[in-house]
Amino acid sequence: MDGLETLKRLRLSDPGARIVMATAYGSIELAVDAMKLGASDFLRKPMTPETLRNSVAAAFTKQVMEPVSSAAGERSAQPALTPIETITMNGFSILDSSKKVETSAQRRFTVVSPDGAQHEVLVTIEAEVLGYVEQRTRRRLPLESSFWTEQARSQLGDYLWNEGKVPPSGRLTLNEIKSEKLQIAARWSQD
Repeated sequence: MDGLETLKRLRLSDPGARIVMATAYGSIELAVDAMKLGASDFLRKPMTPETLRNSVAAAFTKQVMEPVSSAAGERSAQPALTPIETITMNGFSILDSSKKVETSAQRRFTVVSPDGAQHEVLVTIEAEVLGYVEQRTRRRLPLESSFWTEQARSQLGDYLWNEGKVPPSGRLTLNEIKSEKLQIAARWSQD
């Protein structure tokens, strides 16, 4: 039985459980699937004890998910979707922002710094990157695709890790993409 199957079974036995998944074989697709199934967080090994502690602490602060009633009046263990939270190894948290963006080429995130301060960060996806991915994978992933949201989140996470601070302007630009991300783009569902 794999981790996702274990997560499904845990959800069936206790729909309100807070579950933090950890894996040595993490991928964006696996993380998205785990979060859709109700995981509170998704960590990639190796991780520090502090990262695990922060993830567990964050899971306890999240609202317990209630089972959803079905049309037949019975209770099912289908979890409500929760926002994806990314915790960097140096203590920053990245959350999807509830604030609107001006164009589909932008993604807005709320960054919580280790001291608890919240910052809004806007990541703009350059058209050249969109074209490059299309050329290399021979398929078009529209700007509305969750693939671009994950790339923007990854860009922000890399910046927070490397710089140890929130971008001073509150803005970043996704103007390049790593070659290993092209393999992911080639398999990404057309959502």
